[in-house]
Amino acid sequence: MTGVENPQTVSPQDTPQQSPRQRPPHFDTFPHPENFQPNYYQHGYGSVNPLNTFVSTAPPAFQALQRSVVDMPVPGTRLAPKRFRGSHNKVHRFIKHLEALFAQNNVTQSQDKCESITQYCSSNECSFIEALPSYSERSWTGLKDDLLRFYDADLAKQRYQLRDLRQFIKESKKSTKIRNLSKWKKYCRQFIRIGGFLLSHGKITSDEHAAYFWQGIPKDL
Repeated sequence: MTGVENPQTVSPQDTPQQSPRQRPPHFDTFPHPENFQPNYYQHGYGSVNPLNTFVSTAPPAFQALQRSVVDMPVPGTRLAPKRFRGSHNKVHRFIKHLEALFAQNNVTQSQDKCESITQYCSSNECSFIEALPSYSERSWTGLKDDLLRFYDADLAKQRYQLRDLRQFIKESKKSTKIRNLSKWKKYCRQFIRIGGFLLSHGKITSDEHAAYFWQGIPKDL
């Protein structure tokens, strides 16, 4: 056609060839991302993805040092002290349990100790404790002394007297009939509750403790 030039035919040989892009070694051995399934068994993880599982590798001693007041047990849980309701024969055990938890969780500040105790008390006891000057001053030593004094902790040391043991022996010797092992164990528990208390508080000697034990056993055993 007039005025139109025919395009020249270019052969493939005349086209400049580009050098192939250099690919990293073993590129062809990598699976396609859509088909990639990591083999955790090969690396010793079993079927668990290690990226989704955090396991602390710190030594147990170091993990214990990382504890703080925030690690104190939640009230009502297994490791928490039973709620203190003002009983004079439980205040010693309550404070002892708290101090064991303080040591376990590295609670060393007096302020943290004072503020932690109220969560394990009834509402009435909590109101009383918060009104004490020792609590306002956040003095743990002073607060312990106040609790033992105001809740008559000394009464727990006067739970039994020697007359209580003698009365138990008299009644046991007359009325108790030990016919089987269950009755024998019951007698032992009742005697230890009174006699063991007096022995541990130095009100009777070990020889007197043994003598009273045998005196309480019925003759027909």
